[in-house]
Amino acid sequence: MDPISSITNNGAYGQIVPPKKDLDMATFMQLLTTQLANQNPLDPMSDADFYGQLAQLGQVQGIQQMQSSLQMSEAAGLIGKTVTATTTLTSNGTNGSTTGVVQKVSIANGTTTLTVMDMASGVLNDVELANITQIK
Repeated sequence: MDPISSITNNGAYGQIVPPKKDLDMATFMQLLTTQLANQNPLDPMSDADFYGQLAQLGQVQGIQQMQSSLQMSEAAGLIGKTVTATTTLTSNGTNGSTTGVVQKVSIANGTTTLTVMDMASGVLNDVELANITQIK
């Protein structure tokens, strides 16, 4: 291991953990208990503030789950339909486009991906739901 990577892979207190995209319940509870342990004993957090923070996290998680469920429902509704989507960059540096019938839907790492059978070439292309530009 070269000296540069040994510095960049380890922080002052050990291995650097990549940042999380979302705040989950375990992380929130860890932050909350740290906050409670380090609060001013002469001016502690009120019960209303404590329960308010818990309720806010519950609302955010509920909204995220509902959004994910709606997105999956929307994608599943496209199976068998003809769509046009922007594809990744082509070899000449421009965005491509594919039009075809949606064959399947998958979710990986929070990204909804549709597999589209291109009408012109017969090739299966994976496109993100967000890249759909037209539904026929």
